[in-house]
Amino acid sequence: MLLNHWIPLVTGCAVTFLIGTLIIYTQDWHGRWTHDHTEGVQKFHHQPTPRIGGLAIVIGTLISLLIVDDPEISQLIKPLFIAGLIPFFFGFREDVTKRVSVRDRLLATMVGGAVAISMTQVYLNHIDIPYIDTALRWWPIGCLVTIIAISGVTNAINILDGFNGLASGTVIVIFSFMALLAYQADDHALMVLSLLLASIVLGFVLLNYPFGKIFLGDAGAYFVGFLVAWVALLLPMRNDEISPWASLLICAYPVIEVLYSMMRRMKARLNSGQPDSLHLHSLIKTRMVRRYAKHFPKWSKNALVAPWIWLASVLVGMAALQFATNVLLLVTLFIIFAIWYHVTYQALVKMPEYCDDGNDLSEDRF
Repeated sequence: MLLNHWIPLVTGCAVTFLIGTLIIYTQDWHGRWTHDHTEGVQKFHHQPTPRIGGLAIVIGTLISLLIVDDPEISQLIKPLFIAGLIPFFFGFREDVTKRVSVRDRLLATMVGGAVAISMTQVYLNHIDIPYIDTALRWWPIGCLVTIIAISGVTNAINILDGFNGLASGTVIVIFSFMALLAYQADDHALMVLSLLLASIVLGFVLLNYPFGKIFLGDAGAYFVGFLVAWVALLLPMRNDEISPWASLLICAYPVIEVLYSMMRRMKARLNSGQPDSLHLHSLIKTRMVRRYAKHFPKWSKNALVAPWIWLASVLVGMAALQFATNVLLLVTLFIIFAIWYHVTYQALVKMPEYCDDGNDLSEDRF
Protein backbone atom coordinates (compact mmCIF):
# COMPACT_ATOMS: atom_id res chain seq x y z
CA MET A 1 0.00 0.00 0.00
CA LEU A 2 2.73 2.50 0.96
CA LEU A 3 4.82 1.63 -2.10
CA ASN A 4 1.97 2.92 -4.25
CA HIS A 5 2.24 6.33 -2.56
CA TRP A 6 5.99 6.78 -2.19
CA ILE A 7 6.10 9.66 -4.68
CA PRO A 8 3.80 12.04 -2.70
CA LEU A 9 5.42 10.90 0.55
CA VAL A 10 8.91 11.79 -0.67
CA THR A 11 7.78 14.86 -2.60
CA GLY A 12 5.97 16.40 0.37
CA CYS A 13 9.08 16.13 2.52
CA ALA A 14 11.37 17.39 -0.25
CA VAL A 15 9.22 20.38 -1.18
CA THR A 16 8.87 21.50 2.43
CA PHE A 17 12.64 21.16 2.90
CA LEU A 18 13.46 23.08 -0.29
CA ILE A 19 11.01 25.93 0.38
CA GLY A 20 12.27 26.15 3.96
CA THR A 21 15.86 26.31 2.69
CA LEU A 22 14.87 29.08 0.28
CA ILE A 23 13.31 31.04 3.14
CA ILE A 24 16.50 30.68 5.18
CA TYR A 25 18.83 31.81 2.37
CA THR A 26 16.67 34.81 1.45
CA GLN A 27 16.11 36.07 4.99
CA ASP A 28 18.29 39.13 4.39
CA TRP A 29 15.57 40.34 2.04
CA HIS A 30 12.49 39.56 4.12
CA GLY A 31 13.91 39.35 7.65
CA ARG A 32 12.63 42.75 8.76
CA TRP A 33 9.11 41.34 8.42
CA THR A 34 9.62 37.65 9.11
CA HIS A 35 12.31 37.42 11.78
CA ASP A 36 11.51 36.17 15.26
CA HIS A 37 13.70 38.33 17.44
CA THR A 38 15.24 37.31 20.75
CA GLU A 39 13.31 39.61 23.09
CA GLY A 40 10.36 38.16 25.01
CA VAL A 41 9.47 35.79 27.84
CA GLN A 42 9.14 32.80 25.50
CA LYS A 43 12.31 33.47 23.51
CA PHE A 44 15.09 30.94 24.04
CA HIS A 45 16.98 31.40 20.76
CA HIS A 46 20.00 33.67 20.42
CA GLN A 47 19.74 35.24 16.97
CA PRO A 48 16.91 36.53 14.77
CA THR A 49 15.36 33.61 12.89
CA PRO A 50 12.70 33.36 10.16
CA ARG A 51 9.36 32.40 11.69
CA ILE A 52 7.47 31.59 8.50
CA GLY A 53 8.30 27.89 8.27
CA GLY A 54 4.56 27.28 8.10
CA LEU A 55 4.65 28.62 4.55
CA ALA A 56 6.97 25.77 3.53
CA ILE A 57 4.64 23.22 5.13
CA VAL A 58 1.56 24.63 3.39
CA ILE A 59 3.29 24.54 0.00
CA GLY A 60 4.54 21.02 0.68
CA THR A 61 0.98 19.97 1.56
CA LEU A 62 -0.44 21.61 -1.54
CA ILE A 63 2.02 19.87 -3.87
CA SER A 64 1.36 16.52 -2.19
CA LEU A 65 -2.37 17.08 -2.55
CA LEU A 66 -1.98 17.76 -6.26
CA ILE A 67 0.01 14.60 -7.00
CA VAL A 68 -1.88 12.11 -4.82
CA ASP A 69 -3.64 9.77 -7.24
CA ASP A 70 -5.87 7.96 -4.73
CA PRO A 71 -9.39 9.51 -4.78
CA GLU A 72 -10.14 8.48 -1.19
CA ILE A 73 -6.98 10.12 0.15
CA SER A 74 -7.63 13.24 -1.94
CA GLN A 75 -11.16 13.38 -0.56
CA LEU A 76 -9.76 13.29 2.96
CA ILE A 77 -7.04 15.90 2.57
CA LYS A 78 -8.68 18.54 0.35
CA PRO A 79 -11.28 19.84 2.84
CA LEU A 80 -8.73 19.77 5.67
CA PHE A 81 -6.25 21.76 3.60
CA ILE A 82 -8.86 24.34 2.60
CA ALA A 83 -10.24 24.72 6.13
CA GLY A 84 -6.71 24.75 7.59
CA LEU A 85 -5.81 27.77 5.46
CA ILE A 86 -8.11 29.93 7.60
CA PRO A 87 -6.08 29.66 10.84
CA PHE A 88 -2.91 29.61 8.71
CA PHE A 89 -3.62 33.02 7.17
CA PHE A 90 -4.45 34.60 10.52
CA GLY A 91 -1.30 33.09 11.99
CA PHE A 92 0.79 34.25 9.02
CA ARG A 93 -0.50 37.78 9.44
CA GLU A 94 0.55 37.65 13.09
CA ASP A 95 3.99 36.32 12.12
CA VAL A 96 4.52 39.24 9.77
CA THR A 97 2.70 42.14 11.47
CA LYS A 98 2.61 41.05 15.16
CA ARG A 99 -0.79 42.75 15.30
CA VAL A 100 -3.35 39.93 15.31
CA SER A 101 -5.00 39.45 18.69
CA VAL A 102 -5.21 36.12 20.48
CA ARG A 103 -8.99 36.35 20.24
CA ASP A 104 -8.93 36.73 16.46
CA ARG A 105 -6.56 33.79 16.06
CA LEU A 106 -8.75 31.68 18.34
CA LEU A 107 -11.81 32.59 16.31
CA ALA A 108 -9.96 31.67 13.12
CA THR A 109 -9.33 28.15 14.42
CA MET A 110 -13.02 27.84 15.30
CA VAL A 111 -14.15 29.10 11.89
CA GLY A 112 -11.75 26.63 10.29
CA GLY A 113 -13.37 23.85 12.30
CA ALA A 114 -16.84 24.94 11.22
CA VAL A 115 -15.77 25.01 7.56
CA ALA A 116 -14.26 21.53 7.84
CA ILE A 117 -17.48 20.19 9.37
CA SER A 118 -19.57 21.72 6.60
CA MET A 119 -17.30 20.23 3.92
CA THR A 120 -16.93 16.75 5.42
CA GLN A 121 -20.16 16.32 7.39
CA VAL A 122 -17.97 14.80 10.13
CA TYR A 123 -18.23 15.82 13.77
CA LEU A 124 -17.68 14.23 17.18
CA ASN A 125 -20.84 12.19 17.77
CA HIS A 126 -19.67 10.03 20.68
CA ILE A 127 -17.00 9.80 23.37
CA ASP A 128 -18.11 6.42 24.73
CA ILE A 129 -19.78 7.90 27.81
CA PRO A 130 -23.56 7.29 28.27
CA TYR A 131 -25.85 10.34 28.26
CA ILE A 132 -23.06 12.51 26.88
CA ASP A 133 -23.13 10.40 23.72
CA THR A 134 -26.89 10.95 23.50
CA ALA A 135 -26.34 14.70 23.56
CA LEU A 136 -23.48 14.58 21.05
CA ARG A 137 -25.61 12.73 18.51
CA TRP A 138 -27.81 15.83 18.27
CA TRP A 139 -25.81 17.60 15.58
CA PRO A 140 -25.87 21.18 16.99
CA ILE A 141 -24.24 20.00 20.22
CA GLY A 142 -21.91 17.59 18.43
CA CYS A 143 -20.76 20.30 16.03
CA LEU A 144 -20.25 22.85 18.80
CA VAL A 145 -18.19 20.43 20.89
CA THR A 146 -16.19 19.49 17.80
CA ILE A 147 -15.39 23.11 16.98
CA ILE A 148 -14.24 23.75 20.56
CA ALA A 149 -12.15 20.57 20.62
CA ILE A 150 -10.53 21.33 17.24
CA SER A 151 -9.71 24.86 18.36
CA GLY A 152 -8.27 23.56 21.64
CA VAL A 153 -5.93 21.03 20.02
CA THR A 154 -4.86 23.56 17.37
CA ASN A 155 -3.91 26.10 20.02
CA ALA A 156 -2.25 23.39 22.10
CA ILE A 157 0.22 22.70 19.29
CA ASN A 158 0.91 26.43 19.05
CA ILE A 159 1.77 26.54 22.75
CA LEU A 160 4.41 23.85 22.19
CA ASP A 161 6.20 25.94 19.58
CA GLY A 162 8.96 27.27 21.82
CA PHE A 163 12.03 25.08 21.31
CA ASN A 164 13.74 23.54 18.32
CA GLY A 165 11.87 20.44 17.22
CA LEU A 166 9.42 20.53 20.11
CA ALA A 167 6.11 21.16 18.33
CA SER A 168 7.06 19.71 14.94
CA GLY A 169 8.70 16.59 16.41
CA THR A 170 5.73 15.98 18.68
CA VAL A 171 3.40 16.33 15.69
CA ILE A 172 5.39 13.68 13.80
CA VAL A 173 5.09 11.32 16.79
CA ILE A 174 1.32 11.94 16.93
CA PHE A 175 0.82 11.38 13.20
CA SER A 176 2.93 8.22 13.34
CA PHE A 177 0.82 6.64 16.07
CA MET A 178 -2.37 7.68 14.31
CA ALA A 179 -1.06 5.95 11.21
CA LEU A 180 -0.41 2.79 13.24
CA LEU A 181 -3.91 2.90 14.71
CA ALA A 182 -5.40 3.40 11.25
CA TYR A 183 -3.35 0.42 10.02
CA GLN A 184 -4.72 -1.72 12.86
CA ALA A 185 -8.24 -0.72 11.82
CA ASP A 186 -7.54 -1.45 8.13
CA ASP A 187 -8.18 2.22 7.32
CA HIS A 188 -5.43 2.44 4.72
CA ALA A 189 -6.47 5.84 3.37
CA LEU A 190 -6.18 7.49 6.80
CA MET A 191 -2.92 5.62 7.43
CA VAL A 192 -1.39 7.01 4.24
CA LEU A 193 -2.74 10.49 4.99
CA SER A 194 -1.18 10.44 8.48
CA LEU A 195 2.18 9.31 7.11
CA LEU A 196 1.98 11.88 4.33
CA LEU A 197 1.44 14.69 6.84
CA ALA A 198 4.25 13.33 9.03
CA SER A 199 6.55 13.31 6.00
CA ILE A 200 5.67 16.91 5.13
CA VAL A 201 6.44 18.06 8.68
CA LEU A 202 9.68 16.05 8.61
CA GLY A 203 10.90 18.29 5.79
CA PHE A 204 10.60 21.21 8.20
CA VAL A 205 12.16 19.36 11.14
CA LEU A 206 15.31 18.72 9.11
CA LEU A 207 15.86 22.48 9.09
CA ASN A 208 14.52 23.27 12.54
CA TYR A 209 16.23 20.59 14.62
CA PRO A 210 18.71 20.77 16.23
CA PHE A 211 20.07 24.14 15.05
CA GLY A 212 16.83 26.11 14.69
CA LYS A 213 17.49 27.66 11.29
CA ILE A 214 13.76 28.34 10.82
CA PHE A 215 10.67 28.35 13.06
CA LEU A 216 7.08 27.21 12.51
CA GLY A 217 5.66 30.54 13.59
CA ASP A 218 2.00 30.92 14.49
CA ALA A 219 0.95 30.11 10.92
CA GLY A 220 2.80 26.79 10.86
CA ALA A 221 1.77 25.81 14.37
CA TYR A 222 -1.90 26.58 13.71
CA PHE A 223 -1.88 24.77 10.37
CA VAL A 224 -0.26 21.54 11.57
CA GLY A 225 -2.23 21.73 14.83
CA PHE A 226 -5.44 21.96 12.83
CA LEU A 227 -4.44 18.90 10.77
CA VAL A 228 -3.54 16.97 13.94
CA ALA A 229 -6.93 17.80 15.45
CA TRP A 230 -8.84 16.65 12.37
CA VAL A 231 -6.94 13.41 11.87
CA ALA A 232 -7.50 12.70 15.59
CA LEU A 233 -11.23 13.23 14.98
CA LEU A 234 -11.38 11.21 11.77
CA LEU A 235 -9.70 8.20 13.33
CA PRO A 236 -12.55 7.18 15.71
CA MET A 237 -15.31 8.63 13.54
CA ARG A 238 -14.27 6.45 10.57
CA ASN A 239 -13.47 3.40 12.72
CA ASP A 240 -16.06 2.56 15.37
CA GLU A 241 -13.78 0.06 17.09
CA ILE A 242 -11.34 2.84 18.02
CA SER A 243 -12.37 4.96 21.00
CA PRO A 244 -12.07 8.76 20.77
CA TRP A 245 -10.10 8.43 24.00
CA ALA A 246 -7.33 6.72 22.03
CA SER A 247 -6.94 9.84 19.90
CA LEU A 248 -7.05 12.00 23.02
CA LEU A 249 -4.37 9.90 24.70
CA ILE A 250 -2.09 10.19 21.67
CA CYS A 251 -2.48 13.99 21.92
CA ALA A 252 -2.24 13.94 25.72
CA TYR A 253 0.84 16.11 26.14
CA PRO A 254 -0.30 19.17 24.13
CA VAL A 255 -3.88 18.84 25.43
CA ILE A 256 -2.86 18.65 29.09
CA GLU A 257 -0.31 21.42 28.54
CA VAL A 258 -2.94 23.86 27.31
CA LEU A 259 -5.52 22.88 29.98
CA TYR A 260 -2.94 23.10 32.76
CA SER A 261 -1.72 26.47 31.48
CA MET A 262 -5.27 27.82 31.44
CA MET A 263 -5.91 26.68 35.02
CA ARG A 264 -2.53 27.97 36.18
CA ARG A 265 -3.19 31.41 34.71
CA MET A 266 -6.74 31.55 36.05
CA LYS A 267 -5.45 30.70 39.53
CA ALA A 268 -2.85 33.46 39.27
CA ARG A 269 -5.47 35.82 37.77
CA LEU A 270 -3.44 36.26 34.61
CA ASN A 271 -4.67 36.76 31.06
CA SER A 272 -5.05 33.28 29.58
CA GLY A 273 -3.77 34.57 26.24
CA GLN A 274 -0.69 36.24 27.65
CA PRO A 275 2.54 34.36 26.79
CA ASP A 276 4.85 33.26 29.57
CA SER A 277 7.86 30.98 30.07
CA LEU A 278 6.23 28.77 32.71
CA HIS A 279 5.17 25.81 30.59
CA LEU A 280 6.56 22.41 31.50
CA HIS A 281 8.94 22.41 28.53
CA SER A 282 10.14 25.89 29.55
CA LEU A 283 10.83 24.65 33.08
CA ILE A 284 12.79 21.69 31.70
CA LYS A 285 15.06 24.26 30.01
CA THR A 286 15.42 26.72 32.90
CA ARG A 287 15.51 24.21 35.75
CA MET A 288 17.24 21.14 34.32
CA VAL A 289 19.03 21.73 31.04
CA ARG A 290 20.71 24.94 32.13
CA ARG A 291 21.84 23.28 35.35
CA TYR A 292 23.05 19.90 34.13
CA ALA A 293 24.21 20.97 30.67
CA LYS A 294 25.56 24.39 31.57
CA HIS A 295 28.81 23.87 29.66
CA PHE A 296 27.04 22.76 26.47
CA PRO A 297 26.79 25.14 23.48
CA LYS A 298 23.71 27.36 23.56
CA TRP A 299 22.13 25.73 20.52
CA SER A 300 22.37 22.31 22.14
CA LYS A 301 20.66 23.51 25.32
CA ASN A 302 17.67 24.49 23.22
CA ALA A 303 17.72 21.16 21.38
CA LEU A 304 17.90 19.10 24.60
CA VAL A 305 14.36 20.06 25.63
CA ALA A 306 12.37 18.43 22.82
CA PRO A 307 13.50 14.79 23.30
CA TRP A 308 11.94 14.69 26.77
CA ILE A 309 8.56 15.66 25.34
CA TRP A 310 8.98 13.30 22.40
CA LEU A 311 9.60 10.46 24.84
CA ALA A 312 6.46 11.29 26.82
CA SER A 313 4.45 11.43 23.58
CA VAL A 314 5.85 8.07 22.44
CA LEU A 315 4.89 6.43 25.73
CA VAL A 316 1.28 7.61 25.65
CA GLY A 317 1.11 6.76 21.95
CA MET A 318 2.21 3.19 22.67
CA ALA A 319 -0.43 2.92 25.38
CA ALA A 320 -3.14 4.22 23.03
CA LEU A 321 -2.04 1.76 20.36
CA GLN A 322 -2.16 -1.15 22.79
CA PHE A 323 -5.54 -0.33 24.38
CA ALA A 324 -7.36 1.51 21.58
CA THR A 325 -10.68 -0.20 22.30
CA ASN A 326 -10.61 -0.22 26.11
CA VAL A 327 -12.38 2.98 27.11
CA LEU A 328 -11.97 2.59 30.87
CA LEU A 329 -8.26 1.92 30.59
CA LEU A 330 -7.73 4.78 28.14
CA VAL A 331 -9.48 7.23 30.48
CA THR A 332 -7.45 5.90 33.41
CA LEU A 333 -4.19 6.29 31.50
CA PHE A 334 -5.09 9.84 30.50
CA ILE A 335 -5.76 10.72 34.16
CA ILE A 336 -2.49 9.07 35.21
CA PHE A 337 -0.61 11.10 32.61
CA ALA A 338 -2.27 14.29 33.86
CA ILE A 339 -1.20 13.44 37.42
CA TRP A 340 2.34 12.75 36.21
CA TYR A 341 2.35 16.12 34.47
CA HIS A 342 1.23 17.91 37.66
CA VAL A 343 3.74 16.14 39.89
CA THR A 344 6.58 16.78 37.45
CA TYR A 345 5.59 20.41 37.03
CA GLN A 346 5.49 21.03 40.77
CA ALA A 347 8.84 19.32 41.25
CA LEU A 348 10.44 21.55 38.61
CA VAL A 349 8.82 24.67 40.06
CA LYS A 350 10.57 24.01 43.37
CA MET A 351 13.97 23.84 41.69
CA PRO A 352 15.94 27.10 41.40
CA GLU A 353 15.98 28.75 38.01
CA TYR A 354 19.28 28.98 36.19
CA CYS A 355 20.31 31.51 33.60
CA ASP A 356 22.35 30.59 30.52
CA ASP A 357 25.69 31.24 32.21
CA GLY A 358 24.87 28.56 34.78
CA ASN A 359 24.28 30.92 37.72
CA ASP A 360 21.44 30.34 40.15
CA LEU A 361 18.83 33.07 39.92
CA SER A 362 18.02 33.97 43.52
CA GLU A 363 14.95 35.97 42.49
CA ASP A 364 12.54 33.17 41.54
CA ARG A 365 9.33 34.10 39.76
CA PHE A 366 7.11 31.77 41.78
